Amino acid sequence: SLVGSEMCIRDRYCNFIHTYAREHGIDKLLFLSRDGDILRQAYAVLFPEEKTEYVYWSRAAATKLMARYNRYDFFRRYLYHKADGTYTLEQILKSMRLEFLLDRLLQRLPHEIYLTSGNVRQVKRFLEANWQEVTAVYDRESKAAELYYKKVLGDSRNALAVDIGWAGSGAIALDYLVQNVWKLPCSICLLYTSPSPRD
Repeated sequence: SLVGSEMCIRDRYCNFIHTYAREHGIDKLLFLSRDGDILRQAYAVLFPEEKTEYVYWSRAAATKLMARYNRYDFFRRYLYHKADGTYTLEQILKSMRLEFLLDRLLQRLPHEIYLTSGNVRQVKRFLEANWQEVTAVYDRESKAAELYYKKVLGDSRNALAVDIGWAGSGAIALDYLVQNVWKLPCSICLLYTSPSPRD
């Protein structure tokens, strides 16, 4: 049956994670939200003695907290991927937690309501002109994330982030922040599986 096949695939993947962790000296497994929840539950049934954590992390969080270090990806995800005329400028800024900049942006673009291919460069230049305020918002969020992951990782020195559906960018960002920004003494390796060929 389909359910039986899915369970078989899930169990095989859990066994693969277990083997990888043992062979690479992994001392803690991190199952990333939200799809990692079900996988972690399955893994805990098969290997109840191992240290696992279900941790809060998302593509949006990774992109914002990495804005200071990867501006290209920040603008690509939040502006250029949404510049099709279906999102208002207010919606865009709210998604970035930058709604406090809306009045100033509308003063620069008084006749614009939606983010489009025609105004996306102007919006990008506006954010760059206010970059210190932009990154100040994310620096506060980064500090909160640092405290959270310091508690999660504890005395771990070699953790493995397990995820479903990403191209690995989330765990790569997490590893960069852990080692280079938060200066926590732990490296983050990545295992992910994609639900479809295009992912």
